[in-house]
Amino acid sequence: MRVTLFGRASVAQKMEQFENVIQLLVDAGHEVLLNESLYMIQDDLQTQYNVSKINTPDDTIDYVLSLGGDGTMLEAVTWIGDKAIPILGLNFGRLGFLTDTVASFTADTVQRLQEKDLVIDERSMLLWTNPEGEPIRRFPHALNDITIQRASSSSMITIHVTIDGIPLNSYWADGLIISTPTGSTGYSLSCGGPIIHPSTKNIVLTPIAPHNLNIRPLILDKGVKIAIEVEARDPQFLATLDTHSVLLDTSRHVEISSSPYITKICRLQNDYFTGAIRDKLYWGIDKRNSHG
Repeated sequence: MRVTLFGRASVAQKMEQFENVIQLLVDAGHEVLLNESLYMIQDDLQTQYNVSKINTPDDTIDYVLSLGGDGTMLEAVTWIGDKAIPILGLNFGRLGFLTDTVASFTADTVQRLQEKDLVIDERSMLLWTNPEGEPIRRFPHALNDITIQRASSSSMITIHVTIDGIPLNSYWADGLIISTPTGSTGYSLSCGGPIIHPSTKNIVLTPIAPHNLNIRPLILDKGVKIAIEVEARDPQFLATLDTHSVLLDTSRHVEISSSPYITKICRLQNDYFTGAIRDKLYWGIDKRNSHG
């Protein structure tokens, strides 16, 4: 196998775990590639391994292993781009819905990767289209969410939303989150949005601190086209695609739809979603559920 390890330089704080992943792969006879950030710190490993640096992904890569938290995972998804390479997240960070614990990466895991003895989820993504100019970034797709937010903390903005050419609402708020099911356990959840099973292909609109008390999150079908215009006292607003953010002029129109691309996320357990909700959101932690 050709396996790419993707991570930030902060992995230097977890060198023992980093080295364990490399050693298990090398000992099994697999080719290991490192993205630039990891390649820069690999000289600090106790043992020097025959690894190579990779700048751009290609179709010969069998897997990408993301070493970090959900933020690193989202960066890895952007780096993979349209290649649809299966990605396994190993949690070197804190709370992670997209990542397995690094302790779960063993020689058995390597064998399961080689034998393709794992579950691969195909996650839907969002596409940002800017009909009036350049794309917001090279790969204008998001696995978690796209947000429209005020550029400063001084006043709210008004976000005019049209669905398939039909006006939906003008949100007087701090912002609006357009989320995938995968992103429903992220920023959207903290703003009162619903938790949606990642196997579905819906799109969720969740307002951020809306001034209209009757405004609630809305679940839309994957096939809709969302057009957005922003009014604000400031000449700019803040737009984000997963971990990427940029200031845009309020004269810019935004169009959001389901992406033609998917993200392939590997997982080792069958109860991934329900287990993550139970263990990471502490569902079921109630004295009334104790017996004996």
